[in-house]
Amino acid sequence: MTKAPDRTVPVSVLLPVHNGGRHLEAAVTSILTQTHEDLELLVIDDGSTDGSGEWLDALTDPRVRVLHQPNRGLVATLNRGLAEARHDLVARMDADDVSEPRRLELQVRHLLDHPEVAAVGCCYRVVDEQDRLVHEAHTAADPAYQHRRLYFRNVLPHAGMTFRRDVVRAAGGYREVGPVEDYDLWVRLAVDHAVASLPQPLLRYRASPAGISMRDNDKQRRCLREARDRLHEARPMAPVPAGQVLREGLAHTRTYEATCTGAARDYVFDHVWLAVLLARRRRVRPAAALLVGALGVVARRPTAGRALVDVVRRR
Repeated sequence: MTKAPDRTVPVSVLLPVHNGGRHLEAAVTSILTQTHEDLELLVIDDGSTDGSGEWLDALTDPRVRVLHQPNRGLVATLNRGLAEARHDLVARMDADDVSEPRRLELQVRHLLDHPEVAAVGCCYRVVDEQDRLVHEAHTAADPAYQHRRLYFRNVLPHAGMTFRRDVVRAAGGYREVGPVEDYDLWVRLAVDHAVASLPQPLLRYRASPAGISMRDNDKQRRCLREARDRLHEARPMAPVPAGQVLREGLAHTRTYEATCTGAARDYVFDHVWLAVLLARRRRVRPAAALLVGALGVVARRPTAGRALVDVVRRR
């Protein structure tokens, strides 16, 4: 029997808009048609000049609250949203993405069932400007792997995250650190809290030519490295025995290989790269344990050996 949606737990959906363009209606509709209906859609119009503000003002759903401001930028807008949100659970949303109908239901349920989790994301589908599928990104992992993964890279879609507002504000909220304000937040949360991701693809993320990853990839990579370095300095990653890396890798593969053909490859890729990063920091023994465990996964799942080629290419 399917569990009924957790309709009694309210959620604030934070949607910053600056010239939302043609995709804004689809984004808003995807929130207002969620199976989890107890929500406020807090939209902050950050100085739009394309008519987005006027379109938003014409909405009649009582769950929509629109705030207007001169253009202040994303980080300032997000922090204002955290202050203005009426509910403790806050879900992020972007003006050009689409949330699948059960996204909030499943994420709220996960946060209720796992009080140790500060933020929960999801797998997602990348689509182009014409809504055509580009690829599907699988970000789910057990808590230990998810935690280690943040010491290397960010796989969590910002617009697909739901989190506990008070925990985020206690961690300092969003900061001006370049175009990686989300990863900077997750790595700060990961110091003392768990960050999770659901296995269902609950977001359609639009790969736009106007996005920062397309416009200034070098800047984003530099900022990601800086945020990652701050995590390594604030809370060095605890050593993980090779046997544990192997066991968790095989368990991860068994759990997700049916829906993600690259589950084992991604696991090996992340741990080999983590070994490289730790070795550069002269943490040779923890690095060696990660490498041995990852190679053990390759020995049992030979297709994961592709990850070793990917590591060499990335270097």
